[in-house]
Amino acid sequence: MGATHGKDRPFKFLDSHSLSSKSSISQNTNDDETADRAFIVVWCDATIGASSNDDVNTLIQLARIVNRKRQLIHTFSELNACKEFITHANNICLIVSGQMGTDLIPLVHNLKQIHSIYIFCFNKAKYDPLVKQYEKVRGSYTEISEICDYLKKYFISQSTTSDYEQLQLDVLKSNLTLPTVDQQEVAFLYPILSKMILCNMNLIKKDDMINYCRTEYTSDYHKQLIDEFEKTYSQHDPIWWFTRDNFFQKIINRALQIHDYFTLCMMSPFIQDLIKQLAQLHGQQINSSMKTFDLHSCQSISTEDFEKIKFNQGGYMCINQFLFANSERAIPMLFLQHQTTSSINTKNLDILFRISISETNQANVSYANIGVKCQFVHEKEYLLSMSSIFRIEKVEPLVEIPSAWFVHLILVDKNDAEITKLTKSINIDQLIEKNNLTELGSTVTNKLYQFKSTRKLFEQVLNFKTKQIRSSLLHYNMGVIYDCLSEYEKAVNSYKYAIDLTRQNLVNGFQKDDLCLVPLYSNMGLSYQRLNRFTHAFDHAFRALNILSKDQDSSFFKKELFASTYFNLGLIHDLEKKSSEAKTYYDQALRSRCEYLTKDHPDVISLQNTLQSLASQ
Repeated sequence: MGATHGKDRPFKFLDSHSLSSKSSISQNTNDDETADRAFIVVWCDATIGASSNDDVNTLIQLARIVNRKRQLIHTFSELNACKEFITHANNICLIVSGQMGTDLIPLVHNLKQIHSIYIFCFNKAKYDPLVKQYEKVRGSYTEISEICDYLKKYFISQSTTSDYEQLQLDVLKSNLTLPTVDQQEVAFLYPILSKMILCNMNLIKKDDMINYCRTEYTSDYHKQLIDEFEKTYSQHDPIWWFTRDNFFQKIINRALQIHDYFTLCMMSPFIQDLIKQLAQLHGQQINSSMKTFDLHSCQSISTEDFEKIKFNQGGYMCINQFLFANSERAIPMLFLQHQTTSSINTKNLDILFRISISETNQANVSYANIGVKCQFVHEKEYLLSMSSIFRIEKVEPLVEIPSAWFVHLILVDKNDAEITKLTKSINIDQLIEKNNLTELGSTVTNKLYQFKSTRKLFEQVLNFKTKQIRSSLLHYNMGVIYDCLSEYEKAVNSYKYAIDLTRQNLVNGFQKDDLCLVPLYSNMGLSYQRLNRFTHAFDHAFRALNILSKDQDSSFFKKELFASTYFNLGLIHDLEKKSSEAKTYYDQALRSRCEYLTKDHPDVISLQNTLQSLASQ
């Protein structure tokens, strides 16, 4: 570290040692607020780039602390560029040279974005007065190892890979005989169908999305982020917001990870903007002269998923969430070299994915280099859109790291023969042609809204186990979508499958009915009624009510569940032309809604109108 200024020139990153953002982030709103924030390390020194060996050694030592959570180390050699970056970021640990610190610290110390400051210098005594003068300055240090030791306590709680942070994927074997008996094709059909609906819906507006975020995320830190988003969204593009902080990544990728379709519907305005911008960038960056190129991504996956990949080479793999990858192999390799997952958790494996992409064919999803647009990621960082499908080309041990594995994937074409055959097997094109996607999106959202606590019920009873939750929600969502497509037999089968999966994952699941089964039985009852099978309809819908009535827990969700269950019973009798019974259940539903909603709430008014219409018949 030099004590004098070199020639000022802003450095975005030191390419070979910067780290990519996370691809999937926990959505546990009960986390400690500090742990919930992603720490950002900023290193500001005018001599960065002038003495490359020192830069590399310093950055490597920092990486050993920071990249356990794959955070990015942002480097700057120019004061104003550094200050500008700080104003747009959050929870910053600032490492600054003594000379630049003299000028920079007074400018940024009182900013809420600054968490802590560390002066890295040759002359400790010269800069010790700054430590006494500014509360956030933790000290002046002559060795980077001293700063690393101090930073460890902020990153140590984030040093392991949780269940939430595993990449979730679905594997489909090649030459699949359709229809299959284990419904494995549903895991591929669902993202295709749900994405079509999501991208075309317009029921949810930006204000609805913001109100949803305020309801779900209530810490002071989250309130600050939501307020800022509401006031300044139009000042930045969607990719900027998606990469700036882990907040939107966390909400959207977690929802994609566990098939939380209700949350995705509520976040649809932002998701649509993000997908649209990715598609625009993709069109601008496409290079037909370059036939193929490779991207690289390091991920932690379960041993169960790895076995599926390993024994299905030549088959297909679908990743629901937005996926980060880098055109430089050194970036994910640096992370893997310091990753501890494999050594401490035998249920997980570290994987280096190489993704080969053909520029001459139309891929099944958009992808783009977002590093050229966004200051929060490495300059060669790419983002692949949601619901990407790959062919598994090769699986072998990673030579450089014996405990890790190398998986070669090929991003499949939009018109891939086997995927096309799969979608045709359920007449997906005909389903879309017969339905207005915008109207379908509104219908699906409204039906999911009726039992909007479904995901939380599954999380509670399944102890937040990602794979179990995503399996149950997958088939529940398919039941809802089939209902809205008037494919009622398929809806019934999907609800049945979801119930069976859930029971298998519960202790004594086949001996008792848990609260999380209420939405499934209630919706299945309504599907039976649409098939003119009233006895089955009443039995299943009333079973949902019986589960609720017998449940002794004082669940926060029971009022909503009672209201929706009574409503479905009312609708079943209404469709059966049993007006008196329908009115009885609608009255019960109205009383339940009034217990947790205001009298002028649209849901209350809508049900009052239904009762008035019934009375006038």
